[in-house]
Amino acid sequence: MPGTYRPSDVGRLGASCLSGTCVRRVLENRRGDGRGAMLLCTAVAVMATAVAGCSRGGPPTDRAAADCSSRFSDTNELHGTLTTAAARAYSGTRAIKATYDGSTVNGYARGVWHVDWRPGDDVRWGTAVYLPRGTVADIVDYFALMRWDNFGAYRHGDDKGGIVFQRGRGWELTGGPMRLRIPELPEGRWFTIEVHEILAQDDSGRTEVYVNGRQVASATGPNMARSPIDRLRVGIVGITARLQNDRLTAYFDRAGCELSPP
Repeated sequence: MPGTYRPSDVGRLGASCLSGTCVRRVLENRRGDGRGAMLLCTAVAVMATAVAGCSRGGPPTDRAAADCSSRFSDTNELHGTLTTAAARAYSGTRAIKATYDGSTVNGYARGVWHVDWRPGDDVRWGTAVYLPRGTVADIVDYFALMRWDNFGAYRHGDDKGGIVFQRGRGWELTGGPMRLRIPELPEGRWFTIEVHEILAQDDSGRTEVYVNGRQVASATGPNMARSPIDRLRVGIVGITARLQNDRLTAYFDRAGCELSPP
């Protein structure tokens, strides 16, 4: 890729549309009318001009719509909750709060974007995160806080990649055959994490991970297996069912992603 990649200001990703304050309005509306997932961008008056470019649910209608910085396509909760918290926020007055109930069955609490990412695409995705002290100690086996996949295309034969914790290995960025070790992530304070990838199924792939704007890991080589990638999710994205018997909580704010133009 020509030039030098510079990590974005994660506070800018989402342009305030994915802030906890915005999500609070959407979640309250969603639970009040029972219609299911709502567009985040519809909840912010200052983002009214962006609404025309949003689609509710389903895959993006064209490649240009694969930039997920202005909306969630969906939200999922199972044995968990996705709410907002006024007591803790990265910026503004609220943050997104995701919880899992520790019931040892499959569960999650996550926001979802439908994307259309293919080999050769230049993508970046990230969020601000607050992990309460003791989070890692409470993870029995596996925990994903931000992860992409292509379940829509391949169902249970899908390819996954993301920021995950695996007991015995620590924090990693995964994708296809890649397992890139990430230094221990902070607990008890906010931090930002951003991933920049040139997606590839061969040695042309490039991967960089930034924490608080500083590069902490990088790799070259394949970082995806099957194409296209059709979902990106943030929150308590996945745990190990039958094993996770402790409750989990995580806070998120200013989440977003971007597909750079060719």
